[in-house]
Amino acid sequence: MENTEAKEQLAVIKKIMDDSRKINFENGFYYIFWGSLISVALILNYIFIVTKSDLGSVLILWPIIMLIGVIVAVIYGAKSEKRTNVKTFAGQICNSLWISLGVAIFTFAFIGNIAQAYSPFYISAMVSVLLGVGYFNSGIIQRINWLRNLGFVWWLGGWSLFYLKGPIIMLTFAIMLILFQVIPGIILYRKYKKELGNELTYQL
Repeated sequence: MENTEAKEQLAVIKKIMDDSRKINFENGFYYIFWGSLISVALILNYIFIVTKSDLGSVLILWPIIMLIGVIVAVIYGAKSEKRTNVKTFAGQICNSLWISLGVAIFTFAFIGNIAQAYSPFYISAMVSVLLGVGYFNSGIIQRINWLRNLGFVWWLGGWSLFYLKGPIIMLTFAIMLILFQVIPGIILYRKYKKELGNELTYQL
């Protein structure tokens, strides 16, 4: 009985490792899209605060940004699912990881903020730590070492943000998103195009 369970566990592990080759076709869209969108929102939020703009501008900014983000992500995800015939177990794990982290980020960014559980400036620090979890595990699942190592960068960045004060936290986090999410997304996109081209050549 124990041998059977051990063989089943090994089979699952082998499947994840085999699938990790296919999941390397991650095209980086979500990294680029969400990183760019949230960076713009953070910079606008920073400008509204330092220029002492109407509070309504800040309050309406994030719901609009998140609505745009969800609509684009859902449409893109639906189209991608139609184009992609191969669904890997590793891919499902990776998707589940980021969906669960998305729920956690939403909780800290909106629910906790509405409940006034902490200063809204430190949302960026908490999100940074959560992104570290995402990058670290996503890199391991996809067997991309530099993506995994970005997890450490996000953790260190999040810890550092806790020591900053005021709106500068938001501006710093926006810069971090550009450097450590948008640019890595572009790298993944280029890798995706290259691997896709190689596979098409191989099939021909």
